[in-house]
Amino acid sequence: MGINKETKIARSVLALSGTITIDPGRNTGIAIWYGNKYPEIFEISTPKKYTSTSMLPYLQEAFIDIIRGHKIEKAIIEGVDYRENSLLSKMSSSQGYLSVLSYVVGIYHSILSANLVKDIKILIAQEWKGNLTKEATAERVRLINGLTYSSSHVTDAVAIGLSQTELWYLGVK
Repeated sequence: MGINKETKIARSVLALSGTITIDPGRNTGIAIWYGNKYPEIFEISTPKKYTSTSMLPYLQEAFIDIIRGHKIEKAIIEGVDYRENSLLSKMSSSQGYLSVLSYVVGIYHSILSANLVKDIKILIAQEWKGNLTKEATAERVRLINGLTYSSSHVTDAVAIGLSQTELWYLGVK
């Protein structure tokens, strides 16, 4: 008699326990994992009144408020990536948004490091999801944990975590 699907899922996500996964940006998605396929989720939505640079202190304070009281041992942050053949990358770069996004990643990394999180990885999207679209990423998350999130940022934060397990490759039957 083999191991059932739920047992395989439980074993696969157990390694994420104590991990925070972050899709950074003006609207940041955050998932904090406690050993099951349903992480505690958060989203920081920066009010429109903030400019690209004035939003940095806002994001910093909001992030500190979220992680306070959580036992975080590992972190995975989506890093900044410039793709030569991507119109979105070119537009973001020309408007300075990629630089600001780099600052956001640095702020989150710095806060986690100051909170004694020693295992911090920065992964670009290509490293964790390949060429999956936002829609395909959301569908893969739904197939794994049965949930559809209202924010693509939260979905990506959850997906970043799930991508670190065998479940991401739909290996559980």
